[in-house]
Amino acid sequence: MSTDALVVHTVAVPDLRMGSASWDGKSLVAEVSVGEGGSIYRLGPLETLVLDALRRPGTPEQVQDRVEDGAGVRVPRETVNGLITAFAPAWSRREHTPADRPTTPGRAPSRPPHSAPWSGASRAAWAVARTPVLPVLGVVGLVLAGLTLVGTVTRWAEVSAAAGGLISLSFPRILLVVLGVVAWHMISQVGHELCHGLAFVGLGGGRRPVLSLTFLGPIPMPSTRLDGLGLLSARWRGLVVVAAGPLFTLAFAAIPVTAVVRSPAGGAVATWGAISLLIDLTIVVLSLSPFPNTDMTRGLEILTGTRQLPIASARFRQAGRVPASLPPTTRLAVRAYPLLAIVAVSVAPDLGHLPADVTDLSLPAQPKTSGRPSGTGRRWLVACHATHPTPSPVGDRILERKP
Repeated sequence: MSTDALVVHTVAVPDLRMGSASWDGKSLVAEVSVGEGGSIYRLGPLETLVLDALRRPGTPEQVQDRVEDGAGVRVPRETVNGLITAFAPAWSRREHTPADRPTTPGRAPSRPPHSAPWSGASRAAWAVARTPVLPVLGVVGLVLAGLTLVGTVTRWAEVSAAAGGLISLSFPRILLVVLGVVAWHMISQVGHELCHGLAFVGLGGGRRPVLSLTFLGPIPMPSTRLDGLGLLSARWRGLVVVAAGPLFTLAFAAIPVTAVVRSPAGGAVATWGAISLLIDLTIVVLSLSPFPNTDMTRGLEILTGTRQLPIASARFRQAGRVPASLPPTTRLAVRAYPLLAIVAVSVAPDLGHLPADVTDLSLPAQPKTSGRPSGTGRRWLVACHATHPTPSPVGDRILERKP
């Protein structure tokens, strides 16, 4: 994409939203969006420095000076022009005729929207997330989760006996119990995923989550895609979003606990409650285990500033080193993850596993570092960029996800 003909006077990207940088095993990347519902881009460290300088109006030369003064990096003019074209097209114009004017970069052809299951229920849930009801639901969930734990510990003998009583039931009752357990598990899992979305919307996600149904063989698995999780303003918000799912599962399990305690011993209701409770507890334990794509691993990634921690750790084992300029928590997470994971997991090297439109802006540049960067975040970005320079000044690739 040529940027030689770009003529810009004063430009700015005032409504820029930029998340924290995270290490994916090769380089630092950060999610960036313009506006609340704008497309999400994943950029490298050099591009984030330029976009940060574009928050205030200025010419491309002034943007270059800001980056050099603040971070000690002299950014090539082609890089600045390319980012202006991608993120501030309203302020830029090209000296082309309308016939050969290039299309706006970073914009993939629109796709027809996909209708997800239970879209009505999810829309209602997202609407509730923007009301004062959400904090009340959070407090109620914490209380119920505590009661579930207390009831499970104090009545464990009854739970074990009720679950073992399944074989003593008649075949019709066994069938009813099994169907009831399956139905309960599906309801619990849908609620688990909805609560991830509720917390995401309530804490300022700025866009609607996508609730869908996938299949693990014949087993249906609800899932929620949270585009823009990396754009949340604080790490604790991301941790709350991740923890909301297991919290719901544990709180919702108060109903099976009550069924075990209040129903006659040896009955079908008590057996259903005991088995449903054991499955719910298993789901919570798995969610809080450091396996790939679990809630626990997502939380570790947020805490330690990593992206796709299993992949980053696998890349570390292949390369044998982690840049010393990374924060200690990031380096520790990348090195220690295999010990936490317990089981070695092989994953594909492609990070773009979510549905995305990929656009490459392909602007060549080799930045040179000079001076001493100011600010911890910028030191981290610049030092890591010097250690592992990004092949393209507009990112190794830019992934655009639909709002």
